[in-house]
This record gives sequence, structure tokens and C-alpha cells, in this order.
Amino acid sequence: MGPVQPPQRKGRMPQYSKNNLVELQNKFDELESKGVFRKPEDVGISVEYINPSFLVKKASGGFRLVAAFADVGRYSKPQPSLMPDVDSTLRTIAQWKYIIKSDLTSAFYQIPLAKDSMKYCGVPTPYRGVRVYTRCAMGIPGSETALEELMCRIVGDFLQKGCVAKLADDLFCGGNTPEELLYNWECVLQSLQKSGICLSPSKTVICPKSITILGWIWSQGSLSASTHRVATLASCPVPDTVRGLRSFIGAYKMLSRVIPNCSNLIAPLEEKISGMKSADKIIWSDMLREHFEFAQKSLSSRKAITLPKCSDQLWIVTDGSVTKRGIGATLYINRDGKVSLAGFFSAKLRKHQVLWLPCEIEALSIAASVKHFSPFIIQSKLQANVLTDSKPCVQGFEKLCRGEFSASPRVTSFLSVVSRYQVSVNHLSGRANIPSDFASRNAPVCTEPNCQVCCFISRTEDSVVRAVSIQDVLNDEFRLPFTTRSAWINIQSECPDLRRTHAHLKQGTRPSKKLTNIKDVKRFLNVASIAKDGLLVVRRCDPLAPPNELIIVPRSVLDGLVTALHIKLDHPSKHQLNLVLKRHFYALDMPKAAEQASDSCHTCASLKRFPKSLVEQSSEDPPDLVGISYVADVLKRNRQLILVVRETVTSYTSTCFIKDEKLGSLRDGLIHLLIPLKPLNGPSVVVKDPIERSVLVVARDGEWCFIQKFSGNQLRASSYKVKLSECYKVLNTISVHRNPRYSQNEYNQESDCDDYDEDSLPGPICDLPPARAEPPPILICENIDDVENFGRADWAT
Repeated sequence: MGPVQPPQRKGRMPQYSKNNLVELQNKFDELESKGVFRKPEDVGISVEYINPSFLVKKASGGFRLVAAFADVGRYSKPQPSLMPDVDSTLRTIAQWKYIIKSDLTSAFYQIPLAKDSMKYCGVPTPYRGVRVYTRCAMGIPGSETALEELMCRIVGDFLQKGCVAKLADDLFCGGNTPEELLYNWECVLQSLQKSGICLSPSKTVICPKSITILGWIWSQGSLSASTHRVATLASCPVPDTVRGLRSFIGAYKMLSRVIPNCSNLIAPLEEKISGMKSADKIIWSDMLREHFEFAQKSLSSRKAITLPKCSDQLWIVTDGSVTKRGIGATLYINRDGKVSLAGFFSAKLRKHQVLWLPCEIEALSIAASVKHFSPFIIQSKLQANVLTDSKPCVQGFEKLCRGEFSASPRVTSFLSVVSRYQVSVNHLSGRANIPSDFASRNAPVCTEPNCQVCCFISRTEDSVVRAVSIQDVLNDEFRLPFTTRSAWINIQSECPDLRRTHAHLKQGTRPSKKLTNIKDVKRFLNVASIAKDGLLVVRRCDPLAPPNELIIVPRSVLDGLVTALHIKLDHPSKHQLNLVLKRHFYALDMPKAAEQASDSCHTCASLKRFPKSLVEQSSEDPPDLVGISYVADVLKRNRQLILVVRETVTSYTSTCFIKDEKLGSLRDGLIHLLIPLKPLNGPSVVVKDPIERSVLVVARDGEWCFIQKFSGNQLRASSYKVKLSECYKVLNTISVHRNPRYSQNEYNQESDCDDYDEDSLPGPICDLPPARAEPPPILICENIDDVENFGRADWAT
């Protein structure tokens, strides 16, 4: 440990189901029985730091216990040691014609841990308190160095003869003849047996025709580059669009420091796409295709890869592409202040992995690239750095260093590989990540059946231990969270509606029909019943299935429950979430709550597909004339009602304020707005309002008439005069008997004809003037049928 002590952290457990927590405890008990773990008081120490631990699935079945020592590694001193060189290891393996590959079993547990280091290696168990490591474990700072020192003591003589090669816990034994291989293998097994070191039978391969070793394919004494080691720039197909060619040129320029005359090679390609849009298609001529292929040959034929040394600073730039189903990485080295290209890595993803979150794809890219370049990371004296353009992965690694778990189990499991090799993860802008981005979008297809990279990607995915999945719940393999009956009894007791429902069911009563403000109580009483433990449930009986009791959920906690289950079950679809809820819970308007939880989820919204067209386009024939087709609507703003009328052809718009949205107000507003709008071709339009525009002649003085207007059914108090020559009589076209709103008796009661004297009545009614080409300036709206019966004349202006 260095001069600065690591800060103390609070112990945390992963959010596992009951079965997984029991499995985790069983792993602790198994290793404790073998002496890997001890109680702190048994070894006489006080734990000063607790590291998070979790389960990882094995490819052969079962689970493996993994502890993350990322934060402890920051404060520990690097232990000096001579680590194996990848280049020399490949040279040794390449000269053999027959080979045996094996793997050590529990190799790190063979190394005892110093007592001073045990206090920093505490781990929490689910049920039995804190334990400490007494043996070295994978990921502990200095464990790789200690294992290398142990293997040198055991097989050092065979390394000197050149019949054995080792790298970490991988062991290789070879020979030029089968007899020589058998003799060397017997000697190695005897040496391992004397030291008590065991090998894994399932990982031992004897005399294969071809095998992938350290990213290279060994085949009967020859080495060839694996598909994942070849730069994708040298094997990618001809791009179809300008965007693809620009990506190729950008990645090619990043390698200009190791490619002579790089600008001359790509100049014809840049001239072709200059001034073109990204979505434009490229027409490849024979000359242009030759330039593209020559640029690829120039890249693959030159020695652009520099093998790292132990004194070089390693930089791994990673990227993952969901749309192109690929992950890629580029290894750079910093030697004497100069940055050189050291290697490429790319791989294709499975089809179902496209549905993962982008941060999970980026985390898988980090884990796979670190695993691929692990031989260089192990032999380097300096800490390697991983650069990614995914901010969530950087934050997830920082949380793992603090002993916390990420919200995504995949991100936590994938990033545990980084903590094993003591690699730091930093953020890099996406614009500066061109080669890795190109490699992830153009990953080649691997045809090797036993490729280690492809096997690692598939096994890494299967190693994630989630809390619970939606399919496990639907198959009744795991118990759904939040179904503790005692907790729901307390929650139901806090809801007034459910308390009243419980009281009615217990007393055998029902609420009065006059009570209209307890609709929820009445709905609960139709389906609810009291279970044996006092919980309000709804009994559900499905065909060919045992009866089930659904827990009644109050409205106050329904939204929180649905949101928690949506996150807990790894964002299921609306249909899946409804299936789970209907199987265990009952609530009023539960489908609406599930739909709202899914629609408000940012993760689910980011994965939705856009429709082909947001608004369906339609067309129709235009009107024959301007001013004969209008569109009207009511606009509400700041408690004001604004009637808006727009002409269909010219979009001429006019507005006015209205009091309310009743029939009379809308009719008045439309008349007021449409009178000035006359069609360009057609007769003049006279708008007639049968009630509101009616006037009454109350007196006459010579050539002047005094009139009063109606306000509804009442006459206004004020009157004004007009010339008699400007007035003419219009007979009423609406019979009082046909008016559904008023009867003849009501109308007679409202008339006050008896209050007027005969002298005050106007003179005889003049004859109607002849028809005019234009209507008079003042138009009549309504008059009374029989003037003599009412003792007054009805004149209109």
C-alpha cells in the first residue's frame, strides 16, 4: 500500500433475488471452508476497507465469485517483476509443430496473502457479516506478479529449454514430434504435481490442428493473423454513400503518421465527394475503384503496427455501434513522446445485442478490448488507459471504484474486467475517436469456429447476473419483488378508501346509494374480499390453473409500484408489464398507470422507432371560387374566447371576441366576420338575423321615425331617429306559432300594446319601394305579422 490510505467505504450488496443471494452466500461458505476467507477476529486484524463482490456465470455452468478491487488498486504500489513478453512467447510457440494448451485451476488461491494486506481485502457477505481474503484473488493488486513468480519457480527449467511457454494462468507445452511432446508434457505434469498445482481438464487441448493464441491462429507450426487483428480499413467493402467514404477517409488520415504519402493516396477520393451531401450515392468508376483498392493495399502492405514494449504507455480507444452491430478498438503506444499505432480490434455483435442500451454496448466493447490487449497490459510497467466516448461507462467505473453498483447489471459485470487489470477509464470526445468508430461500424465476419474473441463476447454476455428478468417472473422461476403481504397490510391501512372497504366487508354492510363521492369504495366492494391474514385481495380463477389472490394496491402507491417494477424488470414492454401486474396485483385503472410509466421512461423512449410519417399527407380539389369556403375555430387564451375564421384558398384570417361558446354567440360572431368577406364572383349577400337585429318604430315626426332596438326580448331604453324614406316594410317570414322557443300566449303576455295611445302610433305604412340593385344601407331583421292587432307598426332600418 502506498503512503495514502484508501478512504473507508460503506459495504453494499448487489440487488439480487433471494435465490441469488443464497447462492452468493454459498460461494462464500465454500471458499471459507477451503481457507480462502477467514473471519477478521480469527486472524487478528481490523478491516479498514470493504470491496464489493458479486456473481458471474461460468460458461460450463454454475457461478464464480468476483470481487472488484478497483479503488484499492489506486492506492497500492506496483510490485516490480519480470512479466512475460508477448512477442517472445509467440516466437516460442511458432516453432512447435505439436502443441498442448492448458489452464491452471484456482491458481491465485495457491498464493498466501500477507497479514498487513488482509485489512484492505474485506468483503461483505449477504447473511454472515464481513470476511477477509487470506489468499490471493484475481484482481488484487500484485496478484499477476505473484502468480508469475510462482510459475517461474515451478516451470523455470522448462522455460529455459524452450519446451514450455506461459502467460498469466495459461500454460503451453510443445514439441516437434509426438514423442517429444509426450515427454515434455510428462515432465511438466510431474513438476506441477510436486508443487500441488492443478490443471483444468475441460480447458486442456492436446494436439489441435489449429488454435487461437493471443489473437493469432496457430496451425501446425505456423502463425497467421486473426480476423480481429486485421485493420478494418484494409478489408472493408467499397462504401455506397458519401457518408461511408468520408468515414473511411477520416480513419485513414488518423494513420497518416505511419503511412507515407497518405495525402496523395486519398486525394482522388476527396475530390470525388467534395461538395456532395452525406446521403448522396457514389457512382464508382473503374479509375475511382482502383484508387480505393490501392489505398487499401498501401495500408495492409506496410508495417504500420508497432509492438509495445514494457516501458510504453498504452492507450486503448474503444467504440461500439448499435446500428452496424459491431465493436472496435485501437491500441496506441506513447514511446519517447511519440504516439504510434500498436494494434486493431473489432468484432461483430449478436442480433439480439442490438436491443441493448448504448452504454451496455460500450461497456462490452471496453471489456472485450481490454481482454484482447491484456497480454500487453500485463507486461507494461505503466498503468494502461482506456478512452471511450460513453460518459455513462466512465461514471459506472467511478461508482464501481467507490464500491457502488451501476443501474445496469451488464455495465457492472463488463467493467469488472477493467478493475482486474488495474486499467483507468477516461472520457474521449466522439469526434476524436475516428479509427475505433470506423472499426466498430465495419467489423469483419469471423469464420473461425473456436475463436477466442467470439467465445469471450458470448460468455461475457452470459456471465451477467441480474436481479430478476421479466421472462423469469412470467415463467414463475423467480418471485416478483414487492409482494410481501405484511408490508401491503400496512400500506392498505393508510388508505382511507381501503379502510372503509375493509370495514364494510367485515361488518357485512354496503354504503348508501345516496353517497356519490365514494366511487372507488363501491368499485372495490364489487370484487374485493378479506384473506386469512387480513389483507384485501381479489380472488382470480383461471381455467386449468390454481386460484390466485391478487393484492389490492391503493391509488396513492400505484404509480410508484409500476415505475419500480418497470425499472426492476429491466424495462419490459407495456404488454409484458401488464401481464406481470395482472398476475400479482389488482388496482383501479392499472393499465393506464402501466402505460404512463412506459411512456414517461426515458430509456424506453430512446429505443422507440419513429413512425414513417408523423402526419399523413392528403390532398383535395381546391374550391371553384375564392370566398366560398371557410374554416372556423375558437381560440382560448388568458380566459378570453377568440373566434377565428380563415378563408380556405387565400388563408385570409379575421378574428373577433365572443362572450361564450353558445349557439347565439357563435352565430353572431360568424355573421360579424363573414359580412365583409364577399366572394369575387356572385351576388351580394344579405345576412338576416331574426331576433337580435329587430327594431321597433315607436313614434313618427313628419319625415322622421323614432325607433328602438331589441336587446334579446327586451327593448332598449334609448331611441334614435332615421328618415322615413330610408325605411321599408318587410313581412315576417317566421310564424310565431312555429317558433319552438315561444308560444303565442307568451308572446301576447310580453307585448305591451295596451300601454300606447293611438295618437302616439306612427302614421300609415308606406308602400314598399321598388326592388333595387343594391340593398339599402339599413336592413330589417324582423317585424310583426299583424300590425293592427298590436296597435303599432313595425318598421325596419
